[in-house]
Amino acid sequence: MIKLFVTDMDGTLLNDHHVISDANRQAILSLNDQGIEFMVATGRGYHSAQPLLDMQDLRCPMINLNGAVFTDINGEASQQKYFSGQLLSELLDYFNYYSINYSIMTQNQYYLYNPETFIDQIKAVSQGDPKAMASAAQFIFDTNYIRDIRDYISGENEPALKVMVFSEDHAILQQFIEHFDSHPELAVSSSGPDNLEITQRDATKSNALMAYAQSKGYQSDEILTIGDSHNDISMFHPVKYSYAMANASQLVKDQANYLAPSNKEDGVAQVIANLLKERY
Repeated sequence: MIKLFVTDMDGTLLNDHHVISDANRQAILSLNDQGIEFMVATGRGYHSAQPLLDMQDLRCPMINLNGAVFTDINGEASQQKYFSGQLLSELLDYFNYYSINYSIMTQNQYYLYNPETFIDQIKAVSQGDPKAMASAAQFIFDTNYIRDIRDYISGENEPALKVMVFSEDHAILQQFIEHFDSHPELAVSSSGPDNLEITQRDATKSNALMAYAQSKGYQSDEILTIGDSHNDISMFHPVKYSYAMANASQLVKDQANYLAPSNKEDGVAQVIANLLKERY
């Protein structure tokens, strides 16, 4: 019997308008009515994810920044997994040497080069511009938290939790993967074709999920996970009921035990409906 339902946000719980549909909202409320706990596991930070839940008057615990932070239902953060100063310096040296566009995410701020240009990309995504960088959708609610990365490098010392690499040149992303993928202190994943998401080794959705499950006494066969991107694969492996969205890549689909309808079809709501139907 499922006791915990865990969903990714972008490409999964969110539709192509980057919001939670009314159908998904109602399905989540139905889960709660049946005593099944609902959780979000996302690469987004809290300030980016919570407004989307607020729009549908939803509250739940969250795994943020791919497992670098756990946020409880009251918005209190814990279990932060930071980069060491030495590890962050190693990454930044690589980025600067190859002139790669990147961002640094802390608990409260997002640091990147040319923030004004990036905010223009966010606005373009919100207006439905098909030429806008897809990854900018993650930051629609974050313009108040975006800072120039030189402010961080100049000595603002809030620890780094996640680093993102942005490029539409797949060769640049692949070169980074080949250089760092086997690094013993890093976890490298992605939430889209134009980015890489880098965290400290222990900061994965899987590790954060299983730590929470252990604290609540949930067994692996009492957890359902659903997602669409490379950064969701880690939370497929430890559970029996793992779902990949129909809009996921074949690589992601191959790692899940089941297939869900696409986010355009309210796939999360359909999986919940089938779950509750089978339960009763």
